[in-house]
Amino acid sequence: MKVKELIEQLLEADPEMEVFCQADAEGNGFRPCAGADPDGLIWNSSRYDWESICPEDYEDLDEEDQENYKKSVIIWPV
Repeated sequence: MKVKELIEQLLEADPEMEVFCQADAEGNGFRPCAGADPDGLIWNSSRYDWESICPEDYEDLDEEDQENYKKSVIIWPV
């Protein structure tokens, strides 16, 4: 999903509603969202797993390793 697609969906919601993070695609648990990082760096480390890195550690990587990461918005639960 792209940010613009998320914004389009959120514009249809009541701005006073609480936001939750779903644990997985099957809906096996939910947690309230605590915040978001619009400057996230993430890479797909395996078929179902993603890993993020802080900007300081990203800068320490060589260019080839930096290419594994893509900028993304990361939303985290409480």
